[in-house]
Amino acid sequence: MTVDSKIFPVKLFRNNEGQVFITDGWAKVARVMDLQQKDIIVFKLITDTMFRIFIYKHENSTCGSSMVVVILKPSQPFILLSADFLHNCYGDNVPEQIVTIHGDEVSPRCWNVKLSRQGDKYSFNDGWFKLSKDIHLEYAYFIVFSQLTRVSFQVTLYAQNGTQLVIPKHEYNNIEIQSSGNRQHLNHQEFNGKQGGIQKPVYATEPDLIEFTTTANKPLRLPTNVAKAAKLHDELMPIKMRYLSKKTYMVGVRPEISNKTTRFALTGWTDFLLSNRIHKGDKIYWAFQSSKRLLIVNKVDPKVN
Repeated sequence: MTVDSKIFPVKLFRNNEGQVFITDGWAKVARVMDLQQKDIIVFKLITDTMFRIFIYKHENSTCGSSMVVVILKPSQPFILLSADFLHNCYGDNVPEQIVTIHGDEVSPRCWNVKLSRQGDKYSFNDGWFKLSKDIHLEYAYFIVFSQLTRVSFQVTLYAQNGTQLVIPKHEYNNIEIQSSGNRQHLNHQEFNGKQGGIQKPVYATEPDLIEFTTTANKPLRLPTNVAKAAKLHDELMPIKMRYLSKKTYMVGVRPEISNKTTRFALTGWTDFLLSNRIHKGDKIYWAFQSSKRLLIVNKVDPKVN
């Protein structure tokens, strides 16, 4: 289990009723992280044997540039935001502007809402009511907002029992790539995972591909031609990223300026490496499909020692 770059060994125990508890080691986590009653803890599975936890303190509901909200009035046309959360995102100058809220790693949906000030309070309002209806927001659900860029956030939805819920996909935004018909190969290697006993390659539906290779280091900076194809110089919008046939992640992009040259690095890159068991120094073969703003890992060659 990791939190704030600290690693804590813990043990999981399942009772006769099928309930799972964290036992040995949890007391140390609570003591070191100063956990208090009403704090909210989000567990994120990184590998089969590792969780990352995010602690939202009850007094401000924030954890860095992310914030948790417990929904008490699901039908109201706005949602109030913590001042500490916005300060962590914007500093002392919180803008009133239209922002884009993206679905979680599974859902490619997005909504435009207005970040507005009302007296000494800020909220998401114009567009929020539609978002709440689209994701089927209910009483006592939890929502986590995480900043991706200055004009975009990601939303993750949890049920009252703490289970993460899948945000419904828009019927016109299904980004699954079909593997039938006479189409161009996107993945020149067969991926793991068999269907009907046959390993099936991934195909692209459009020939707008840019292929490149990188070494798994931190951070991942996109090649200039990929940044141009993604139009990142015009607007810092998140990018979808997928490893072979596995689930799709939504990752943020941040600009880095060096010697008057702007490069673009991906946020969430470390989590992507951990969850897919890609190690530092491994060689990664990529394809970027510009029409879908989709980065796909075609192949990974382990580092040669």
